[in-house]
Amino acid sequence: MHKEKIATQREITRKLELENAITTAGVINRAELTKGFAELADALVGTVMNSDLPRSAKENFLNNLASWPLTLEGVARNQSRFPRGNGTRPECEGEER
Repeated sequence: MHKEKIATQREITRKLELENAITTAGVINRAELTKGFAELADALVGTVMNSDLPRSAKENFLNNLASWPLTLEGVARNQSRFPRGNGTRPECEGEER
């Protein structure tokens, strides 16, 4: 019974933390962030392509720029507190299991 109460309290705490993060803008709108990154990437591509950089430097820069969406996916995945496909949750800083 005691373990059930503790588990319930932890779930309530997680719910309140998420609600507080949303109300204090601690949660980022992913669609808007992606849109902003896309606009920035378009501007950077145009600038680099019109520059006097050697072709290899341009290709290297564009390859690095292309990895930004993957980085965004990784950050979003690591920040999620929802269970993953295997039923586990990512470890949260300062949280005991």
